[in-house]
Amino acid sequence: MGAQIMTSSSDIDSGSALDGESIPISRPEKDKRTLLVAGFTGGFLQAGIFNPWDRALYLSIKDDRPFLNMKNFQSPWAGVSQTIFQRALSSGMYFPLEEIFADKIVGSGLFGTSASQVAGNRTWVALTAGLCAGMTNGLVMNPLAAIKYNFWGRSESARARSFLDAAKEMYRKGGARIYYVGASATIARDLVFGGVYGVLRHEMPLLLGNNGRKGTDDENSNSSSGDYTRDSREVLSKPSFAVNLVAAMIATVLSSPWNYIRNIHYATPYGQAPEKPLAIMSKLWENACNHDKFLQRVFHLQVQLRVGWGTARVGCGMAFSSQVYQICSKAMESKV
Repeated sequence: MGAQIMTSSSDIDSGSALDGESIPISRPEKDKRTLLVAGFTGGFLQAGIFNPWDRALYLSIKDDRPFLNMKNFQSPWAGVSQTIFQRALSSGMYFPLEEIFADKIVGSGLFGTSASQVAGNRTWVALTAGLCAGMTNGLVMNPLAAIKYNFWGRSESARARSFLDAAKEMYRKGGARIYYVGASATIARDLVFGGVYGVLRHEMPLLLGNNGRKGTDDENSNSSSGDYTRDSREVLSKPSFAVNLVAAMIATVLSSPWNYIRNIHYATPYGQAPEKPLAIMSKLWENACNHDKFLQRVFHLQVQLRVGWGTARVGCGMAFSSQVYQICSKAMESKV
């Protein structure tokens, strides 16, 4: 939809148009519910399709065995009906949260008041929005994630009948605090991931010679002319599947130490205090140093941090959810 330049009587009376000041670009206001529904749809599809991969990754860490061990793939869909709602939220909410925060940041004038000024600070907009989205997602979703991993980690004979039963049992054994085991590691991981992913996925198209913005000629013309903007669509891109894949894989590698700590915390038995992050990473490093050759040490770290199968899982999942989110949000906005 093309941008429209609006001049109201108040604009003329105040002399802003005559004085040559920027005139706001009018666009239909985004419906946050539409964005959230689009994000949940992408997350829901991703959670269902990638459930065997997710479960195998968790069990490989919990039981300290190779990812491709067939024991990790026994009952690949176990718990999917009980956990799919939580996983749809956790894996699909990054994109609407990023867009909502980006709109708030752009609208606040923190990085400039004109489209050209904000475009010059697009890296900071993407970084700040990614950090806020990651932190929010990690903080809100951690209790549900803790319940999910508890549910997954049980043997078939000991497994609770439902996700809710697992939550109740956890509460009886550890109180409300048990739901926040691993919260600090989760937030740290999602801060690192969100910031890196947000910057890379919006900057890579620019570096490749395509800013990824697919607005009309009127929109692109107005966004570069210095008109006042409150909309992140003016400056942030709509990355392709390949760009999202690469950006998410790089962000996953950089945040993998925190993800490793998080999984160790989730696997901590009831009544036992989780190890400190430094102690966990020191132990990991000591085990790696037990190998004589450098490449063996690197391979040990790569296996333990799941840089490989875990990296590919996150990359594919985020790229998939991003494309579903873009398609759904665009389709729903066109009907408004």
